[in-house]
Amino acid sequence: MNFSVTKNGKPLDLDLYTWDEYNRIFKTRESDLVLDFTDISDVDFETGDSCIFKTMSHCTFRAGSYCTFETGNNCSFKTRSYCTFKTRSECSFETNNFCVFSTSNNCSFRTGMKCTFDTDFNCVFETGKSCVFSAGFSCVFEVDDNCVLVRSDVFEVIKLKKNRKIKLNEIHKKGYSETERTKTIVLNGEKIKISLESYEEFKRQFK
Repeated sequence: MNFSVTKNGKPLDLDLYTWDEYNRIFKTRESDLVLDFTDISDVDFETGDSCIFKTMSHCTFRAGSYCTFETGNNCSFKTRSYCTFKTRSECSFETNNFCVFSTSNNCSFRTGMKCTFDTDFNCVFETGKSCVFSAGFSCVFEVDDNCVLVRSDVFEVIKLKKNRKIKLNEIHKKGYSETERTKTIVLNGEKIKISLESYEEFKRQFK
């Protein structure tokens, strides 16, 4: 299985990382790495900050801040701030602030504030403040203040509102519908969805 891991242009010392080839798990505490797994899928990465990843599909990443990812489909990311993602379809992102995403369809994002998204259709966004979106049809948004959406399949600019969850209309049809915001709770061992308003009222009763 051919891959390379370099730091400052030199191969990383083998003592500074572990590679489980059978389970395809790569772990290191090092930062400032270039990880070239261009032709390899199904890898689980755990690294420090400021790393550059090039992989195929079905990879999982747990990384710090200032990382750059170029991947295929069905990848999962859990990072901190200031990361850049260029992926294909059906990826999941959980990040902090100031991240940039360029993806295809069926992706899910949960981020902090001041992020920029350029995506295709059927994506789900849960973000903080001051985010900018370029997205296609049937995307779902739940955001904080000062976020703006540009619909990519029809020219439409939407100022997204705080405490509102919306779903864009179907392809080539402007506008959106508001959907109920829900919270999942566990009651007697069963997961139950209730409205966010009911959840907040429930919490207030036990303060």
